[in-house]
Parts: sequence; C-alpha cells; structure tokens
Amino acid sequence: MLAHNAFYFLFLANTGGNAAPVSDIETDGTLEEATANPGYRTIKWRAQKKVVSVIVPVAFVPSLRRYMELRKYLLDGKAFPYLFMSLGMGNKDFPSQIHDQLLQSQYLTLRRIDPELRAMSARKIRATVSDYYRRKHDSIIEAAVLQHKETTAETSYNAGTADDHHFEISLVLGKIAQKAKQEIVAKNSNIEARQLEEGGVCPSYGQPEPLDESVSVKPNCKSGCIFCSKRVLVAGEEDARKIASAAYLMEQLINGPQSEAEFRPQIVKCDEDLEKIRAFDGCANIVDRVKKDVFENGNLTPYFADKFQLFLSLGVLG
Repeated sequence: MLAHNAFYFLFLANTGGNAAPVSDIETDGTLEEATANPGYRTIKWRAQKKVVSVIVPVAFVPSLRRYMELRKYLLDGKAFPYLFMSLGMGNKDFPSQIHDQLLQSQYLTLRRIDPELRAMSARKIRATVSDYYRRKHDSIIEAAVLQHKETTAETSYNAGTADDHHFEISLVLGKIAQKAKQEIVAKNSNIEARQLEEGGVCPSYGQPEPLDESVSVKPNCKSGCIFCSKRVLVAGEEDARKIASAAYLMEQLINGPQSEAEFRPQIVKCDEDLEKIRAFDGCANIVDRVKKDVFENGNLTPYFADKFQLFLSLGVLG
C-alpha cells in the first residue's frame, strides 16, 4: 500500500484535485482518455453518479497507467468501484473508500526516512498547482484545469450584480481613455528593447510602472504589459496584428460579468493602441486591413493562435 499512498499524493500534485471529490472517483479499471492539447490529456471517470473529467499533464499518463495495474493487483479479483482504496490495518480488510487522513498517514511513513519533512495538506497542494498554472499559463487555463470558476491572480472583484460590474467597468474605461494617450508610439522598429507578445517593446523589462495608479488593472512583466507606462508601441503591421490578436482572444473569453470586468478594460486599451498606430502616416490602411483579417478571418499571431487552440481544447471556449 506504500506505492498506492505515494501515488495518491502524485495524483493530487498533478491534478490539483480536492481530497473529497478525488475519493469519490469511480473506475472500472480502464482509462478513457482524450487529447486536451499536445501537453495534456483529459481522463473521464464517474463520481457520485456523474461523469467527471480530470485534466493531467501528458507526462503523468504512464504513471497513471502503472497505478491502474497496481490497483488491479491490490484488489486481487475483488470488485471495488473507487479509484483509490483503503485495506485497513495490516492491509487485510475488504477494500473501502480512502479516509481523510491518508495524506497525514503517508507523511508519518515518510518521516521515518526524513524526520524534517514538512507535511502538505490536500488544500495546500491544490493551491500550489493553481499557482503553477497561473504562472506558466494564466487564470483561464488554471480555472479550466482545476475546474472551478474563473479567478484572477492580479485583480479580484467582489460579488455583485451585472449592473454593479458594468458601473465599475465604466469608471475604469474612462480612466483608460485618458491615460492611454500618454503611451509612447514610435515609428522605428529597430528599437533596442524586449519585444512583447501583446504588441510593443519594453526597454525596462522587470520594472513595470502603471500608466496610472487609479486604473485597477496593474502591469505585470510575466502576464501583461498592456497598462505599463514603459511599453513603447511600434507603428507598423506587426504590432497592429499583435494588439488586434490580443483583443480578439479576450473578446472570445467574455462569458459573464466577472470575465467582462477582467477583459473589457484590456480590450478597450487595445482599441486605443490601434487608433494611436493608425494615426501615423501610412498606417491607417495597415491597421484597417489587419483588424479585418484578425476579426473576420481569425488570422492571429502564432502566440495568440496557440492560446486560442489551448483554450478550445480545454473547453474554455465553446
């Protein structure tokens, strides 16, 4: 059972699952898997008479298959519906559902090897997995993998009515329209600076500075530079397509007041940026053509096209 209990920890660490729902997962001993995207697989099981889908990294699938073989060995022909089991003291009882203290018991065993080992609860493991997906991807993918309502690491909004959210957004958009005019736009594309996926270049990467302290969406060098005063836009087709692609993708992600509150200010800022580029000599036709190509034909930059496909495969987009 040591291997069984160790795999239970690995399962939580790779899925971010809550302890109670994981204990309810049922299986007939087979894996029904589908490709979520090149890096992930969706595994379908049942729990409390409902079909549940668990997204796991593709590198974890071989370990999951080996566990299914271990599970079959431990059951030794006995019929048992749950993915994880307890065999009682001495591992001689008939299989039953795992108990809440399984992780704690596992840590007590591991402390025979390392007395200094610090225990982690299932909740803390889930929080760690959540943080990983936020940093590696973003809050949308984090919510899809952990299967909860969309959350945002950088900005949080209190619960309220749709009217509350729209009123708050209208205040934010007014600030954006005023402050966007302060952003620098350059014609020279040979500026010595870091290129940004959402358009523009950054001569001071790692030192974000908000366009205005009163705007609630703050710049972050890891996840978004749209509202950073250090960002320099380059008037040309490349930046126009990056900005339009970002706006297009965010528009697709709006499905309620919370996502509206998160993405609408950024979409408006993208529109402001495109208008600033359009104002440069020779850029009006470029911006118009690029916007039409992006919004009507879906020709996004490779970065945002990959994002779009990932959201699609994870079920974030319908």
